[in-house]
Amino acid sequence: MSKKVMKTILALAGVAVIGTVGLQAAEALPVLTPAEAAKPYSVSLSVRGFYDDNIATRSSPLRQDAWGTEISPSAKLRLRSDVTEVSAAYRYALRYYDGRKPHSADHMHIFDAALNHAFSERYRFTLTDNFAAAQEAPIINAPGTLAAVPLRINGNNLRNVVDANFDAFLTEKFGVGLGYRNTWYDYEEKGAFATLGRSSYSALLDRLEHLGTINLKYKVSEPTIALLGYQFGAIHFTSGDVLLPAPINAMPNSRDSYSHYYFVGLDHTFNPYLSANFRGGAQTVDYHRLPGAKLRTNPYFDVALKWRYLEGSSALIGVKHARNQTDVVAPDATGSYTLDSESTMVYAAINHAFIQEKFFGSVQISYQNSEFRGGIANKQNENFVVLGLNLTYNINKYLAAELGYNFDLLSSDLDRLVGYRSYHRNVGYMGLRATY
Repeated sequence: MSKKVMKTILALAGVAVIGTVGLQAAEALPVLTPAEAAKPYSVSLSVRGFYDDNIATRSSPLRQDAWGTEISPSAKLRLRSDVTEVSAAYRYALRYYDGRKPHSADHMHIFDAALNHAFSERYRFTLTDNFAAAQEAPIINAPGTLAAVPLRINGNNLRNVVDANFDAFLTEKFGVGLGYRNTWYDYEEKGAFATLGRSSYSALLDRLEHLGTINLKYKVSEPTIALLGYQFGAIHFTSGDVLLPAPINAMPNSRDSYSHYYFVGLDHTFNPYLSANFRGGAQTVDYHRLPGAKLRTNPYFDVALKWRYLEGSSALIGVKHARNQTDVVAPDATGSYTLDSESTMVYAAINHAFIQEKFFGSVQISYQNSEFRGGIANKQNENFVVLGLNLTYNINKYLAAELGYNFDLLSSDLDRLVGYRSYHRNVGYMGLRATY
């Protein structure tokens, strides 16, 4: 059998791909179908073939393409009572790249768990956990956050997010919301200065993030809730690697920071199918371990509009602006180096049922602009675009066919300052998913 024929067979056989929005929809566990929702558990097996024209997210002429196959089993469990819902889901993906050496296979793990409990109509508690071990940036970056790194990173890179929220209306009009989020990152690459002469991903990105929230709520009317909110964030870098060697002698925890968010908000339900959420205010950042560092204040906002326009069809559009961590460190001649970036992300997603319970399509896109602070990267910009398209046809209640395309584009002002980062990437895939 010729190699060309073998590649064609692989393209018709394998699994999921890479790089889909900050929303991570293409790599997330599939949404429950009506048939799956009718029982407390489901198990699935996906087999897709793909072609990736830039497997390492590198600039030309270092691009390398590959055909590949991915096999991905997953399982879901959901238990419900009148006041409590418990759910868990796990997905594993083995992605094999034909001809990629020395590492021909990637392994990805995604685990989700959630607890929702209503003590009464006025008091509700939610607890969620999301764990990922992956190489692709949209999976490593925590769901719903600004992207800290837009590049693919080899190794078993770990990320976990625990989110706890308690909402209570103390009277008919006044309420309070309390929340805490803990995010942990651990990158496999360590000790890079000793072997590669640069900061390791562990030094750049290993960290613990804490975010506490308190919201005071007022029900303006039945569909409208106004709020006054405050958040405190603490970021602690945990790697023992050197961030920058002599003469700068910087350790990763020199980029530790405290953040204060002050904002007002509005949650409005226009009708049972259309709702909007708005948060807007200011963020102040204190790099408390860095001598002489000044407080930095920037706008902060998070806006989303959700529309369920048909049965089985929905749309989401949003924009978010805040400071965020970065994989860029870029020291200059004075010893200053990059501390973070200020980013704006605009995103949209449409899930459409062409034929109810039979034929579905989705489009997801995000655009993030980041401006770096500190070092030779100061005030330089980077633009990151991710697009995902998917079609799913349910052949019967157990078997579905899938066809999709993903596109990534990174355009960076840093190419001539710290080495070429800009790249574009096209990934196409098709395959089958069996579910019971």
